[in-house]
Amino acid sequence: MAIAALAFFVFPDVTRFAGVRPPGALHQAVHRVWIPLAVLVGYTFGPVVWPPLFTAGLGWLTRVALDRTLGRGLASS
Repeated sequence: MAIAALAFFVFPDVTRFAGVRPPGALHQAVHRVWIPLAVLVGYTFGPVVWPPLFTAGLGWLTRVALDRTLGRGLASS
């Protein structure tokens, strides 16, 4: 389960290494809080029982929160 959290913790950087540069749509999408939050809420109230999905959402949300805390928010368009 920790692998899923770590994988999605670095997921926003993977989009940068894949050649997606700010302010592209994919770069903007992976740095939004709503997608990992929807994963967590969907897992909590949905019928899916797969803990790596929840930990992946936590890792992704943690990364977005860390970026915002360190002042690395969304790129301006």
